[in-house]
Amino acid sequence: MSLDFVAGALLSAFIALVVASARVITPSIRRRRQQRMKGIVRVLIYGAGSAGLLALDEIEQCRGKEAYAIGFIDDNLELKGRVRGSP
Repeated sequence: MSLDFVAGALLSAFIALVVASARVITPSIRRRRQQRMKGIVRVLIYGAGSAGLLALDEIEQCRGKEAYAIGFIDDNLELKGRVRGSP
């Protein structure tokens, strides 16, 4: 057996192990996230300016955590890509 054959076999086995474990772990992570997000409404905030940030603060401070902000919609292109008002 040549060294190239052994290295190729080991690499193939490693790749197969990574793919198999990803197929097992991914559904488990998805299930846990769905259970954690059960009963929580996903919210898209219209307006990424000061009013939108105020709405986000209110959503995040809500004690019951009944809503989860997933993003902003705004027609002002200058606000695109900003997080909490920072570029």
